[in-house]
Amino acid sequence: DVDNKELHRLIDEAIEKQIAKKPNETDAYPHRLYCPKCYFTFCFNKENLDAIKQLQMYNYCPDCGQALLWGDTE
Repeated sequence: DVDNKELHRLIDEAIEKQIAKKPNETDAYPHRLYCPKCYFTFCFNKENLDAIKQLQMYNYCPDCGQALLWGDTE
């Protein structure tokens, strides 16, 4: 049984996940990008454009469903 406050929180969280966000990068691991919500790891080779295009097929994180924005990650 979900109360109204919890229901509103769940709705807000679902709406927030639909706003596309850029994956996070770190200098420590240059061939990895991370989901901004759950930190799911996407591994790739920056010199391999085909690998980058393959990553871009993920419109949503396969782990948590966060919408992803790949625009400037090349």
